[in-house]
Amino acid sequence: MERRFFITLGSGRYQHLPDAEQLEFVQEDKQAATRLFCDFGYEPALPGLGEYDGAEQIRQKLRHWATDTALTSDDIVVLYFAGHGVTAPGDRHYLFCWDSSPDDLAATALATEDLVRILCNGDLCQLLLVLDTCAGGAGSAEAAALALQRLVYGTPSGSANSGLWFLASARRKDIATDGQFTAALAEAVATTTGRTGQRQQYLDLT
Repeated sequence: MERRFFITLGSGRYQHLPDAEQLEFVQEDKQAATRLFCDFGYEPALPGLGEYDGAEQIRQKLRHWATDTALTSDDIVVLYFAGHGVTAPGDRHYLFCWDSSPDDLAATALATEDLVRILCNGDLCQLLLVLDTCAGGAGSAEAAALALQRLVYGTPSGSANSGLWFLASARRKDIATDGQFTAALAEAVATTTGRTGQRQQYLDLT
């Protein structure tokens, strides 16, 4: 039996960043995204994840939730991240946690690919990762490559309808605008509904 889960992740407050780099609208964005996906029948999971969590705490909470929920190939998970993201020169794409240090990303920030590793470690093979962050495009590309590799080598047989989707608010060298992505996404959904004359059961990500 299919289950749908929606997880929001991220913080607008950063212990080691100056006032000018604090993000005012992260909480509002997370609430707006939750309302949007709940309208599509998704069940909120892990409320408050990342608000004052470090990278290891986030990984542990996701891992424990995925194990306890016993995700199957029939389930669908959407994970929405709002906050700062950065691609380190010659390195991976990282998501900032509230205590992340720009001088030590490997030890204090959350590698984007870790989200896919944890959630797709079991039978889950239907995942939408939404990155509302600067350098989001780089994170989506990296996560997509890892997830596709996971599908090739680890997807349970019989799950022909499996799929992984990645949506980013900014391209590799763009800067996402705080507070605008969720509004644009909701408007796009409303526009699609208006054109078809009926409420859409699924998000069209093509």
